[in-house]
Amino acid sequence: MVNAQYIQARDVLVDFEEIPDYVFKKDYSLLPLPDLKDYIQKHKHLPNVKSEAEFMQEGNLSLSEMNIMLLEKVEELTLYILQLND
Repeated sequence: MVNAQYIQARDVLVDFEEIPDYVFKKDYSLLPLPDLKDYIQKHKHLPNVKSEAEFMQEGNLSLSEMNIMLLEKVEELTLYILQLND
């Protein structure tokens, strides 16, 4: 049984260690789209994102960690879109 608790706030400040702007550096190795497709088909989740099993095993979710992972993926998506548009 899950004990659900709720927090309601106008804003939440979350500490972080690094912002993933490293994605935009020249030495960042963006996975080629065919390799990304293969990775997703094999692992059933995105690279550098925990799997459902990992989240379930931990039993909780770090908001700062999740936001950083999501920002990394948004930035990578932006690069993929720019590549496709070239």
